[in-house]
Amino acid sequence: MFLLIPHCLECRCISLGIELLIPDRFNSCNKACCVCGSLKADLKLEDRVYICVRGNRMDKDLNAAINLEDARLIQSRLKMIHAVG
Repeated sequence: MFLLIPHCLECRCISLGIELLIPDRFNSCNKACCVCGSLKADLKLEDRVYICVRGNRMDKDLNAAINLEDARLIQSRLKMIHAVG
């Protein structure tokens, strides 16, 4: 059953004209600071606030969402470069 979820999500995105970005499963988007990029290896699942060693403090999910958006922008720019080149 679980294996159908990515396929259904991909089909739905295609029908709506939405680009689907699936990050690498080892992507550390939730452990990297969205401001400076430093990694917080000891981040636990129950931690709700991301506190960077350099002072950034925000909701852990917001930090991960910003990192995923940055990854999406980079991927889109790479596609444009390959399309032109």
